[in-house]
Parts: sequence; structure tokens; C-alpha cells
Amino acid sequence: MWALRNGRDFAEVLRLVIDLGGDTDTVACVAGGLAGAVFGMGAIPSRWASAVHGRVPGHGDRVWRLADLQQLAASLDGGVQQNYDPGVIPRIGPTEVLPGIWAGNLDGARDSEEDFAVISLCRLGEPFPHPVHRMAYIADNEHNADLDVMLADVLDDMAALQEEGHQLLVHCHGGASRTGLVLRGWLVRERGMSVEEATARVAERWPHLGLWNDSFTAALDRLARPA
Repeated sequence: MWALRNGRDFAEVLRLVIDLGGDTDTVACVAGGLAGAVFGMGAIPSRWASAVHGRVPGHGDRVWRLADLQQLAASLDGGVQQNYDPGVIPRIGPTEVLPGIWAGNLDGARDSEEDFAVISLCRLGEPFPHPVHRMAYIADNEHNADLDVMLADVLDDMAALQEEGHQLLVHCHGGASRTGLVLRGWLVRERGMSVEEATARVAERWPHLGLWNDSFTAALDRLARPA
């Protein structure tokens, strides 16, 4: 409770409680559950959530990945547990859209060279073999719990990975709307462009850009004109 009262976001709550020492696994588990209820799933840094996996009692040696665990949580909350298989779709990309930043759709990223640092914005089924892989689940609808926090987290990760010298590959299922959100967000935040300038720049190099999601445009407007 002390960490929850003093932490400004999910990550800081966990850092505070772990830094106290002692029985850190149990205390962090409890604090993480409380922080998740307060800040929402979107506030969990993608660099942490991307590595979540484990075994569930009663299911043998099966390894449950992040998407599996999300489905299990949905079923425990009264939803329907479904196995997710994205199937195979025609490959798009990867194409270098911005300096050092490439774009693709799901299979364009899945089959890309493994030296890319991949930023996935959709559900995957099994994770990719790429050694550097971030997964941030953004829904292409109006119902993302805290889109501004999720977008900032993705852009922070991209900046850190590029600083380390990685070639970045950003993708969602179709390579259109969510991919376009992040590419345009990068230009707005890192290059100081207006939303209109960023949209035009991305559209020049990525003809698959999708602009149908009004909530994404609103998030970019807030990013360009912070309160």
C-alpha cells in the first residue's frame, strides 16, 4: 500500500516495493496486482510484459505465453477462452519508412531477418524468434484503456533501442492503422512535426497507412500539444 500511494505509475510502484527488499517476489506480486487494478494493463511497460510466460497448474508442461495468459484471464473474468491463431496472411514489408525504422504487417515482420528489433502492436500467437522483441497490444478501436500511456511506452522503447544501435521493425496485423499510429507518433515526438506533416511523410513511404481510427488521430493531437 505504501508503494501504491507513492508510485506515480505501474513501473514505479514495482520498483519501490522491490527496493524495500525482503520477500520481494510475494510483495511485488501483491503490489503488482493492486497497481494493475489502479493503472490498467496498458500501463505495464511492454519491455516487461513481452517476457511474461509460464506454466499453469493442471495443464501439464504447456508453456503459456502472454497472449494465452490474457485469454485465460478473460475466461476467468466470465469471457470465453479461445486459442488464438493468426494464420498466414500475404506478406507486406519490411520497408524502411523512416531512417532506421522499418514497417511491415504480421507476416512481413514474422519472416524478417532476426537482427531487427521488432515492435509488435497486435496479437501474434507464438512469439517471433527475434532476440529483441517488444509486444504492446493496442486495439484498433475506440476502447484502449490509456492509449496515451501505451503510445509513450512504445516510443520510449523505440528511442532506447535505436540508441543501442538497433534497426527497428514496427508492425501490426495489417501494417496499416496501428503501425501508422506509431510511425506518425515517432515523427511528432522525436522530430517535432505536426500531425499533418507526420502523416504526409509516412504516407509518402508507406502506402499501406490506414487513417480510419479517430481515437489514434486524437492521441497524436494530444502528443503534439501536451497539456
